[in-house]
Amino acid sequence: MHCKNMKWNLLKIICLFSFFNVCVKATDFGVCTEYKRIKHGNVYRNVLVRNCCHHFFMSNGTCVECPVGHFSKGIKCAKCRNGKFGKKCAETCSCSRSERCDHRVGCITTDVVKPLKMRVMSLYG
Repeated sequence: MHCKNMKWNLLKIICLFSFFNVCVKATDFGVCTEYKRIKHGNVYRNVLVRNCCHHFFMSNGTCVECPVGHFSKGIKCAKCRNGKFGKKCAETCSCSRSERCDHRVGCITTDVVKPLKMRVMSLYG
């Protein structure tokens, strides 16, 4: 009888946790939750902590998605790196020698930039 009662209580706790966690995620786009053990006096307690999810950052108290070409681990957005680009840095560049990887759009030609600078200099000097 005692063992059966413990199983039922554990099941209720799991269901309550699952229900609460899903509700929080469903109502707050970009907000993730997790339980952390926090010491309060001599007692440890599990506290539900809300943070911005990966690929989101905090702006004026709201979790906002990082712009295209950026990623985040929930704190601050940074440019894609290591040959990655696009939304959530999910795409990989495969550029030719005359191209470079732009963090927003992928491979772009590098030849266009140099002649443009030369033309501007020749007009003024």
